[in-house]
Amino acid sequence: MANTNSVTSLKRAMDFERDGRNFYSKAIEKTSSDMARSIFEMLMRQEESHLTYLAQLYDVMQATDSWPSEVTVNIEADFKMLFQEALKTIDTSIRVSTDEIQALEFAMNMELKGMEMYLELSGKATDPNEKELYSNLAVWEKGHAEFCEDYLNFFQDTGMRTEE
Repeated sequence: MANTNSVTSLKRAMDFERDGRNFYSKAIEKTSSDMARSIFEMLMRQEESHLTYLAQLYDVMQATDSWPSEVTVNIEADFKMLFQEALKTIDTSIRVSTDEIQALEFAMNMELKGMEMYLELSGKATDPNEKELYSNLAVWEKGHAEFCEDYLNFFQDTGMRTEE
């Protein structure tokens, strides 16, 4: 029988990823900057892929009444590399609004909270595969937070940040 704590943890993870996806979707709607929109779109796709994976895992747990014997988790992106590639094409004459900066700061903090949550869930997990899953999700969220931080620092360092 599936451990009740495992099911509760998985639901909590799915809620977090769903909330993240919804936040990025709203940020996309509100932003006027193509650059900020592309950042939020990429992060939204990441959250959607996490949610899809977790939902599939949940379905397996419901069908088998146990934690899967194998959990395949791959880190989906090298965010440092993505940021470095993006730097090659950023037009530094474009300005990023205060609202967009605030949304990016919120995103960074949200991702850090997600990392902390996944580390907590990993620590509470009793199944080794479950521990590994949440440890890997913590790495994913840390990558997202660092990605946001890299952009925030770049916008500040290049003077792209506006006071609007």
